[in-house]
Amino acid sequence: MFSGLTAEGIGMPLRARLVIASYAGLYLLFSAVVLTVAGLMTTNIWISWALAAVLLVLAILLLDAFYPRVSLFIHSISRIPQNPGEKTIALTFDDGPVEPYTGQILDILDRFNVKASFFCIGANIQRYPAVAREIVRRGHTLGNHTQTHRSLLLADADSVARELGEAQKTIRQHCGFEARFFRCPKGYKSPIVARILRRKRLDLVAYGYPIWDVENPPAAELVERVLNRAVPGDIIVMHDGFPPGKSGERDSLVAALPVIIEGLLAKDLRPVSLDQALTARP
Repeated sequence: MFSGLTAEGIGMPLRARLVIASYAGLYLLFSAVVLTVAGLMTTNIWISWALAAVLLVLAILLLDAFYPRVSLFIHSISRIPQNPGEKTIALTFDDGPVEPYTGQILDILDRFNVKASFFCIGANIQRYPAVAREIVRRGHTLGNHTQTHRSLLLADADSVARELGEAQKTIRQHCGFEARFFRCPKGYKSPIVARILRRKRLDLVAYGYPIWDVENPPAAELVERVLNRAVPGDIIVMHDGFPPGKSGERDSLVAALPVIIEGLLAKDLRPVSLDQALTARP
């Protein structure tokens, strides 16, 4: 169905590479400045070792914050378990519900009789409550993606608790149940987020890889980004909506999704929801 792809169109977009490189560059610059200043100000070996230890801790915190599959402070779900004789995969959609895209995606999933998981923003549920209820009615998993999609990376405990708690309340009011699963906006987390998640009994869901669909690239690229690397147990991130106050298009994903599902099924990979894949929590 799609043709004309080049290798450049299959992997991480250049903009995403530059963003990640900028984080690494800033950390390296900061580290170099601190070590240089420390070297100029003291010859005490113990102070130098203490500074090196601080930088190591910072590096560990940054790794935990920005790399979804690393979770040092709380267990996270980055793959789904495989039952004997089955090969399953999880398709997840963030930042919805937003129309018309969420509704179109639900219809595509129905067409193939497969289930998925939607990490919904509370403010978007308030805007499209009927669509949120439809996600649940059709047997998909609906998870918490905060109330406003605020980054939690540097947020204090009260702010994190408010974002998670208000989204839980919104889901409960409009959908009639208590969400079990949570995903951080952009995947960024912290030890404070881990503590609040334990308190609220929410399971942190990470992912194997995103398909970098936020800027609505050609559908052919999205298909290749999934089918070239999908393996059993993967949790794949896509986006059916936008944070509150932002807008755009998701028509490329809508066009690509039927081909993605057909390709997964052809590889004997069956898409399932997180509720299907994971046993109930005690």
